[in-house]
Amino acid sequence: MSVESRDLAPLGFIHIPKNAGTSIARLITDNKLPIAISNHWYRRRLAREEIVVLRCPLDRFQSAFQYGKKYWANPVNQHFSCANELAECAADPSHAKHGMAWAELGNKPGDIFQRNLKNDPVHSVLQREIDFTFVYEPQSSWLIHRPKHILRFNQLESDFCKVMGELGFEGQFSMQRLNYSDHKEQDFSVKSRQFIRKIYVQDYALIGSLGL
Repeated sequence: MSVESRDLAPLGFIHIPKNAGTSIARLITDNKLPIAISNHWYRRRLAREEIVVLRCPLDRFQSAFQYGKKYWANPVNQHFSCANELAECAADPSHAKHGMAWAELGNKPGDIFQRNLKNDPVHSVLQREIDFTFVYEPQSSWLIHRPKHILRFNQLESDFCKVMGELGFEGQFSMQRLNYSDHKEQDFSVKSRQFIRKIYVQDYALIGSLGL
C-alpha cells in the first residue's frame, strides 16, 4: 500500500449533484457511519473505496432545472418554462434564447455573472474547471477514481443497504428524501433527447456498461 493510500479513509461517499447526495450524507451522519463525505467540489480523493449514485441523465437534467427554478430562481432560468425548452434552446444555435440557455448551463465567468449577478468562483472537480455548472455537469466527471460501489438512484435505499451489509454494517437503513424538487415526468422532444444524449454521452455509456 502506498503512503498516499495509507492516508485515505477506508470508505468515502462522493456527492454528485442532483443524485440524492444530501439524503445519503444525512443518513451517514445520523447513523454515525465511518464514511468520509465529499462535497460537490471533490477537491481531493478521500477514501480507498468510493460510493457514488448514478442517475438517468434525462431525469437528472429535469430535476436540476426544476430545483433551480424552485430554489435558485435567477435572471436566466426565469426565461424557460421547463427543462425541455431549455434543452431545445441550447441545442439550436438559431434560436433567440440559445445564448440564454448556455448561460444557464455553462460554467464560464460570464455565465455565472448572468445567473448570480456577481462574480462567484467557477465550478471545479478535483481542481479541474468543468464545462457546466455543477448540477448539469456529466456524472462521469466525479468518477475519476473508478468507485467500487455504485448505487442506482431508482433503487437507492435497497442498494445502499446491500452495500452496507456487504461491508459489514448491520441493520436496515431508512433514507429520507431531502433537498429535492417534486416534479412530474415530462416528455422531452426528439431534439431535446438528442442534445441530452450528446452532452452526457459518457454517462449513458457507463450506465449501459453497468446494466443500470
